[in-house]
Amino acid sequence: MPDQSQQLKTRAIEKMVRQRASQERSPLLDLVLENWRFGMWSAVRKLLGESAEVSWQTSSALRFADYCEAVPPGSVFGVFRIAEWDGQGLIAMDTQLVDAAVEALLGGGHVVNATPARREPTTVDRTIAGRFIRLAIDELARAFLRTDQGLGPVTAKLLKLESDPRLLTAARREEMVTSASFQILLGDRGGRYDLLLPHSMLEAASRKLANAQRSGRLHPEEPEPSPLRAVLPGTPLTLHAVVDRLTLTLADIAQWHEGMVLPLGVDAERPAILYGEKEGGPGLGHQMFIGRLGTSQGRKAVRILEVVPASADSVATEGLP
Repeated sequence: MPDQSQQLKTRAIEKMVRQRASQERSPLLDLVLENWRFGMWSAVRKLLGESAEVSWQTSSALRFADYCEAVPPGSVFGVFRIAEWDGQGLIAMDTQLVDAAVEALLGGGHVVNATPARREPTTVDRTIAGRFIRLAIDELARAFLRTDQGLGPVTAKLLKLESDPRLLTAARREEMVTSASFQILLGDRGGRYDLLLPHSMLEAASRKLANAQRSGRLHPEEPEPSPLRAVLPGTPLTLHAVVDRLTLTLADIAQWHEGMVLPLGVDAERPAILYGEKEGGPGLGHQMFIGRLGTSQGRKAVRILEVVPASADSVATEGLP
């Protein structure tokens, strides 16, 4: 009974410490994590050239030992160091995300809704996971700088990759850490990645992180700018240039062969319509520009003549059949 009573007291104290740490989490750190989410979304799309979704799931404070005991088997961990704060952090990818990343970068089919086998990461798994973890570390450093110029520059460098949580040295086992979990989808597959920042490391920037007003704002009453604006300039967008449309029967298409020439009713006066990529996957999306065919430095080109408003998709179709 005395042992059980002592355990209950210890758990109660730990719960109070977690609640206290969660309440003291700085507002600016939340903005850093939100900026990091947008940065990862943009960087993953640029890396893979396909649709990706990144969502922020949870954020909490807990002991480092508790996280290591609960982490899913088969995960890959990246221990990184922030030189300016003289501390280490941790990024973890679970086995589902590692498998999805390997498939996205190397190709290959998979069984939908299949439960992946719990296994030790292979050399290929560690290599691909390391690439994603380095990407996440670079975006984290940019997120601090985007959020508040006074926080940067922040230099984050990957120290090592691990697959055994018992060998992790990002923090002392009893130390409190801030843990943020994110979900990333690559097509129809995905998984979870976690960020752990020890409180001892965050103390180096606690005064700046506790200030919810960004250094770039002149008036406190001004609304907070959206984190989306920070990553939109670097977000990849696929444009489709349509110069003509043909209406054919299946019998006509069945007669096509290699070397066959398809006549297009295009001349110098016929406009070319530029479409953005369809939301949610490949294909034609919204019409964005009207241009004219031409050449530039010996290559085919389109000169932009008009910007199509978002609500005027039907206006630009007058020149096409």
